[in-house]
Amino acid sequence: MLRPESFALSPAVPPQDFGAPAPCPPEIAFLAQAGVSALRLAEAAALAQAQAIAPEAALLAPGDLSDAFFYHALADHLGVAFADGCERLGRGAR
Repeated sequence: MLRPESFALSPAVPPQDFGAPAPCPPEIAFLAQAGVSALRLAEAAALAQAQAIAPEAALLAPGDLSDAFFYHALADHLGVAFADGCERLGRGAR
């Protein structure tokens, strides 16, 4: 006959929290400061992992987030100017 104590977890096996979200990849984590929801970032991270693609590719592929928004937010995060449009280079520049 089985007793309830036989179903107790062994002290050698630490409890695991499978409900805890995985950390957001740094490639897209900065977008939370720009107003992208944590849920959307988590979905993109999970999709990226499942499909073995870059997290930013998974986030931008559906088209609901523009490349311009992504790069503007990245520039803000890095503290640099965002060049909107084409910049003319000097003669001889490659």
